[in-house]
Amino acid sequence: RRNVSEKIHLSSFGFCLPNKGFPQLIKSILILKENGFEVKLDMLNAIYNDQYKWFYYEMLNLIATLNLQHEITINGNYLSNQESLELLASSDLIIFPYQSTNESSSAAVRHGLASGASVAVTPLPIFDDVSDVVHYLPGISSVAIADGIMKWMTRDHLKKSHNKEWIEANRFSTLGIKLEGLIRSLQINE
Repeated sequence: RRNVSEKIHLSSFGFCLPNKGFPQLIKSILILKENGFEVKLDMLNAIYNDQYKWFYYEMLNLIATLNLQHEITINGNYLSNQESLELLASSDLIIFPYQSTNESSSAAVRHGLASGASVAVTPLPIFDDVSDVVHYLPGISSVAIADGIMKWMTRDHLKKSHNKEWIEANRFSTLGIKLEGLIRSLQINE
């Protein structure tokens, strides 16, 4: 169990886009701070393209307006897979606060899981395929995200141990062997 006074290192990952819930996540950090929790949030959210720079600057402005510059950093640069995995691996919890999406699955959450850190997600169907290895936040609002983080911080983190099993089962080398077996089976049965 975590001590409330122990500083927790949170991260977010994925493109800096409006539907990803970053304003709600930023506001949840203020709620945590107001409730006496010490947190640090590293937002690893690359600017998707020039058309979305405004949103990145909006996030910087929100952080400044809420006076959270000491608690939150946002990195809008593209990072290599290795760089981002190393940064995410140093986190206690990676948060995917999506608000809505038409995507059927999330490559970003899979990358977060590959880091070995615990992962929390909002309760959306996009995360159904990883439901066994993530923590679900109780909702998509700032209050719900903060509540989910507080609950995670004060209980045992059982799903982190499942991450290693998930990572091994979903490695390209493991999936490649399964795919090769499937292809051979189809060839034999033709």
